[in-house]
Amino acid sequence: MRRHLSIVCATAVALIAPVVQAPVASAHGWVTAPPSRQEMCARGRIACGPVKYEPQSVEGPKGLRSCSAGRSTWAELDDDSRPWPVTTVGTTVPFTWVFTAAHRTTSWEYFIDGTRIAAVSGGGALPSAQVTHTVDLSRYPGRRTVLAVWTIDDTANAFYACIDLQVGSGSAGAGAGTTAPAATSRPAPATTPRPPATTTTARATPSTTPTPRPGATTGKRPAGATTPPLALPSSGAAAPTRAGGSPGAPSPSPVTSAGVAPPGSASASGHGSHPEDAGSSWRPGTRYRVGDQITYGGFRYVALMRHPAFPGWEPPFVRCLWRRI
Repeated sequence: MRRHLSIVCATAVALIAPVVQAPVASAHGWVTAPPSRQEMCARGRIACGPVKYEPQSVEGPKGLRSCSAGRSTWAELDDDSRPWPVTTVGTTVPFTWVFTAAHRTTSWEYFIDGTRIAAVSGGGALPSAQVTHTVDLSRYPGRRTVLAVWTIDDTANAFYACIDLQVGSGSAGAGAGTTAPAATSRPAPATTPRPPATTTTARATPSTTPTPRPGATTGKRPAGATTPPLALPSSGAAAPTRAGGSPGAPSPSPVTSAGVAPPGSASASGHGSHPEDAGSSWRPGTRYRVGDQITYGGFRYVALMRHPAFPGWEPPFVRCLWRRI
């Protein structure tokens, strides 16, 4: 029986897991608050391609200054002419990363218009399931796009996320004054136990040597790679902006710790219920998201990862996808 469960789980994960170019880190993560472009796609705030199913998978070689990680699969994330929703923030902004698979970390960096404005060392350690960095944006008022980069310590890859913001009451940049609705909460993705979520403060420092973002993209999705379709609503959004940055900018001022967030905190993002009402019966053919609750065999279960339901994947038999509550 145990061997059967292991085979089912291995098959389920193999079908659900994204296929990415080699070499590939076993890590996945993205910025959920303020919502990054891939997070807006996942919420259905703007019509997108495959990234709406895999916001955590925007991964590419280290050293890029690209919203798409230099991959054609996520190329739409580089398109500044699209009506990306904009989030209004103050001059001190907490950026929250959520990790569906942890990996030893070199650093997290933040860029605006080619300038590295903040950096936080990962020290080669595994991050907790959710990490928040507070960045000072007082020198960058108005309409801005922040490029956030999570650099993995023991592979050649990094993860990339662009966040469209209206900083304070300034008027710099295009599209000032456009605001995305406030984010709702959702459960953080299921992860193995790690240290409590942490919050770090990084001081912004201007740079004098910005370089335009390279336009070339690299990497292709291997032939035959598929992602389960997931219907999401779409809606209008805010005016476009230009994201980018360049390597080689001066290092920011030192980073200091600013306390620890409560363990198990939910990320500040929200997909809402999908597609069933909470507590409905499990049904094959339904596509479930993290946190969806169903009943089966007289028991209640909560989904641990986003997946389609197939016959033979009933909750009691696929413990990697469901947890009884």
